[in-house]
Amino acid sequence: MIDPAAKVATPPNGIASGTEPLDDISLDAVRHDLAPEAIDPARSTHGDVAEAVAEEGISFARRLRQPRTILSFLVAIVIIVLVVMRLNINVHEVWRNVRGANPLLLLCAFAVYYLSFPVRAVRWHIILGNAGYDRAHGIEAPNVYGLIEILILSWFANTLLPAKLGDVYRGYLFKKATGVSFTRTFGTILAERLMDILGLFSFLVVSGVLVFGNKVPRVAMTLFIFGGALAFCGLVGLLVLRRAEGLLERVVPKKISVQYRRLEEGIFGSFGRWPSLIALTAIVWTQEGLRVFFITRALGMHVSLAVTVFVALAASLLTTIPLTPAGLGAVETGIIGILQWVGVERNAAASVAVIDRVIGYWSVLLIGLVIYIFSRKK
Repeated sequence: MIDPAAKVATPPNGIASGTEPLDDISLDAVRHDLAPEAIDPARSTHGDVAEAVAEEGISFARRLRQPRTILSFLVAIVIIVLVVMRLNINVHEVWRNVRGANPLLLLCAFAVYYLSFPVRAVRWHIILGNAGYDRAHGIEAPNVYGLIEILILSWFANTLLPAKLGDVYRGYLFKKATGVSFTRTFGTILAERLMDILGLFSFLVVSGVLVFGNKVPRVAMTLFIFGGALAFCGLVGLLVLRRAEGLLERVVPKKISVQYRRLEEGIFGSFGRWPSLIALTAIVWTQEGLRVFFITRALGMHVSLAVTVFVALAASLLTTIPLTPAGLGAVETGIIGILQWVGVERNAAASVAVIDRVIGYWSVLLIGLVIYIFSRKK
C-alpha cells in the first residue's frame, strides 16, 4: 500500500484532511501523485512522450512540427495513394457517389456517432465511481457533460498524434480538472480500454460468423486473430499485474512501486456494476455499426446490419495500429477491402470509406479543434 509516512498535500475543494476512505481505497492515493520531474514535451531527449504528455499536456503546434508526427501522416498518405492506385479506384466516381448521398441518412450517421460520446461518458463516470472518484471519497469529479468534453478533446488528440496518445492526454485533462493522481486515473482508462477490446472482439466474432458462416476469408480470420490476441494480452496483463505486485515492491525503487500500486488500484478498482458497464459497452459498439449502416443506406447500398457492424469493428480494430493518427490510411484500406469481400463494388466501397472517415476522423478534427480553442480544461 501507499507509504503512510509520505507527505500529502492538503486536499483541495475544502475537503477535510481527516476524511475517511471507503471500500479500502486510499484517499492519499487518489488525491496526491508523486509527479515525475518536469519534462518539456518539445525538447525531451529520453523519448518517453507519454510521460511528457502526462506531466505537461500537449502543445499541438510543437507536436505537429516534430518529425515522428510528420512521418506518421506521410505514411498514411502513402498507404491511401497505394490503395487508390492498386485497386484502380475512380476518384471522380467516388466524388459523384458522395455528392449524391441521402443527406438525411448521413445526418443519422453523424448523430449516432456523436451520441456515442455521452454513452462513453456515462460509462467512464461509472468506472470512476467504482475507483473512488466521487464525493463519498472527497473528489469533485467532472459531471457527465464535463467528461464528454474531455473525451472529445482526447479523440481530437488521437486524430493528430500516433500511438493513441489521446488516452494519455485524457488522463492529464482529468488530473488537471480534479488534482487527483494521474497514475490512478490512467488505470481507469486502461480498464475502460480493456472492456472495449473484449466487447469489440465479441461483437467482431458474432458479426463475422453471421456474415461469413463457416467460410471465413483469410483476411477476416487475420482480424479475428488480431482482436483475440489483443483481448488475450489484456487479460494476461491483468493477471501479471496482480501477481507481480509483491515482487515489484521488493525489487524496484520505492517511487516506482508507489506509482505501480496506484496504477493497479486504478485498474482493479474500476471493475464493478457489471450489468451497466456491459450494456453501455454493447451500446457503443452497436452505434459504431449503425453509423456504417446509415452511410451505406445513404449511398443506396443494401447490405445487412451484420456486415456494417463487422466493417465498423474491423475499422476500430485497425485504429489500434500505432503507426498513424487514428489508424489513418489503415482504416480506409480495411473498410474498402472488407466491403469488397462481401460483394460491394470497389468505388462504392471507397465512397463508404470516405464518408465514414469524414464523420469519424475529419469532423472530430474540426469539432475538437473548436472545443480545444475555447475549452478551459486544456
